Amino acid sequence: MLGPKHSLLVLLLGFVLTDSAISQVNIFVLGDTRSGHSIHETMVNIIAQENYDAVINTGDLVAVGSNDDHWNKFLQITKPLISSNTAAPTYLPVIGNHDLSSDKNPYKHWHQFLTWLPGNGEYYYQDFDNLRMIFLNSTSTNDVEQLDSLKCWLDSNRREWLIVTWHYPAFPFGSKRIDSESLNEWWPLLYEAKADIVINGHAHYYARSHPLKPLPENSSCVVDDEDGIIQVISGGSGAGLYSVRKDKYNETYYDFALAHNNDKQHHYGKISITDSTLTFEAIQIDGKVFDRFVLTKNRPVHLIPYRP
Repeated sequence: MLGPKHSLLVLLLGFVLTDSAISQVNIFVLGDTRSGHSIHETMVNIIAQENYDAVINTGDLVAVGSNDDHWNKFLQITKPLISSNTAAPTYLPVIGNHDLSSDKNPYKHWHQFLTWLPGNGEYYYQDFDNLRMIFLNSTSTNDVEQLDSLKCWLDSNRREWLIVTWHYPAFPFGSKRIDSESLNEWWPLLYEAKADIVINGHAHYYARSHPLKPLPENSSCVVDDEDGIIQVISGGSGAGLYSVRKDKYNETYYDFALAHNNDKQHHYGKISITDSTLTFEAIQIDGKVFDRFVLTKNRPVHLIPYRP
């Protein structure tokens, strides 16, 4: 039974619970676009026709971060989603390993081509009405300043909803190792702050977890329906797809933590938020919704039929 934080988490079982309020914030999710230009461009054109407040990218925007041509191609495709209003930027990515320039100056091209990003551009936060979104750099290790900034942004948050995104997932469901640094340093803080969703990329599939409590000492987690964080891996917006599978890196949590996955389709995500309801949809490039979950807070809800 779900506790007060996740008073409602409804999956594709024939019904969705929602309320009658109109969404106040719409956020779209892309990830691992890399060199899949036709797929990326199709998704950009779809989103550009929607009512959106922001588009996030879970990292690996380009295939080779030191290549100017790759960045110019990315900007050419993404142009319809990039606002000229630098006070309210609409395209908000996090840094992936493919976005790095070199060992000597890893973020040179990131700063050169993504000039509109808030804060220092490598990690930052953005508020949208009753939502705080925090964007972290998981390619930077032992970063005390970033950790201090995260603590400050969590302590100062007074908004109802909290979503945090970075590239490397702490709990992958195939193809990747556990990211020990984000598991050890970030997840405990986010769990204490009652974050709602963590969104990652890096693994080229869609995977959603049950609400999780981190167990850094065991490199694992447990399901916690009352205060747990839902992890979404969304890395299917252009790069070649990976398989979701049980392996030696995820065997301690795979069977009980994985709630839904799709490793066969390129996809993007849509988050719609009101004061009391957060709806996440995972959408194939052909428009089919293949996963949906709803979180509610502090208000009654009504049962309506859901037909995919």
